[in-house]
Amino acid sequence: MILLKVPLLLPLLFSAPISALLLNITVDDTMGDTLTGELPLYFPPDRWKAGQTCTDCYFNRSRMAIDEIVRGTWHDSTCDQCGYNFTFNGSALYVYHILPNNFGDSVPTASNLGFFLDGDL
Repeated sequence: MILLKVPLLLPLLFSAPISALLLNITVDDTMGDTLTGELPLYFPPDRWKAGQTCTDCYFNRSRMAIDEIVRGTWHDSTCDQCGYNFTFNGSALYVYHILPNNFGDSVPTASNLGFFLDGDL
């Protein structure tokens, strides 16, 4: 039996350079995905208002610290089964919400948030 010592260079001969880039993409409530332009879908659509342009919303521009809100946009809704949906490919998700202070019983401020990823809560 003859044993040959051959360096393991064979994989290097058939490899190609690979590069990867970590990238954060913002999906804004009004302007959508900065990469694809896809907009979130709000449901039911008639129960949502763009807060930055809403004049009859309690939390409108006059009561918000606009400079502290990402891109100065937000959506406002008061309903039990309201939600929004957007599609993304990635390995992480960061969600920013505005949680208002309690303004008494006349202004609903309670929040109940649930997130589904790939259909799982």
